Amino acid sequence: SWAKNLDEAKKIFEKQLADCRTAYFDNYLCHNISSWHQFKSRYIDGGILRFLLDQREKGTIRHLGFSFHGNTDLLKRMLDYQEAKWECCMLMINALDWNERDEDTETQSGKFSMRLAAPAGTHYRLAASANLPVFAMEPLRGGTMVTLNRLAVRKLQAVRPNNSVASWGLRFVASLPKVQSVLSGMSRMSDVVDNVKTMSEFEPMSP
Repeated sequence: SWAKNLDEAKKIFEKQLADCRTAYFDNYLCHNISSWHQFKSRYIDGGILRFLLDQREKGTIRHLGFSFHGNTDLLKRMLDYQEAKWECCMLMINALDWNERDEDTETQSGKFSMRLAAPAGTHYRLAASANLPVFAMEPLRGGTMVTLNRLAVRKLQAVRPNNSVASWGLRFVASLPKVQSVLSGMSRMSDVVDNVKTMSEFEPMSP
C-alpha cells in the first residue's frame, strides 16, 4: 500500500521485513514512479527517500532503486537525480514496445503514447547508459504477445517447433545484457513449467 507519510513508510518497512522473515532486502524499490510531482512530494519532501537512504547505510537495504511507469523525460530526470545514487530500476520491457531508434518520435507518439505504453528500447538504453541493473516487468505485455496472429505463430514454430510463443518474448527480454531478472505473470501451472523450461535451458536470442 502507499505510504501517505514518513511514519507510515517506517511502519510498512518494518512489517515487510517481518513478513519476509529477513533482516535486510537485497533490492528495494520506490514503487510505481509515474510523475515528478508524485516522487518529489512523497519521497523527497515527505522524507521517505531520506529514510530509505538511511536504511541503505545501515544495511537493511543493500541496493535501492525504483519501479517506473512514466515517460522518457521523467526517466531521464530520475536517472539524473544524483542524491539517490540509484543502484537498480524496474522497467516495462517487451518486444512489442521495443524501438531501435531513440529519435523515432513518430513511432513513439503513434505506437507508444496512444497505447499507454513506453518506448521500451529507449528506456532500456537510458538505464544501461547509467549502468543500472534492470528488472524487466511485463515481458509478454500482459499476455498480449502470447496471442499473436496465426501467420506470426507459424513463422516462430517453423524455426523452433518445440518452443512456445511465450518463450520467444521471454528470451528477447532476458537476452538484453543489463537485464538482471524477468518478472512474468503466470496464471496456470503450465505457464510456470514453460517459463522455468525457457530460463533453465536459456539460450540468448541472436540478431
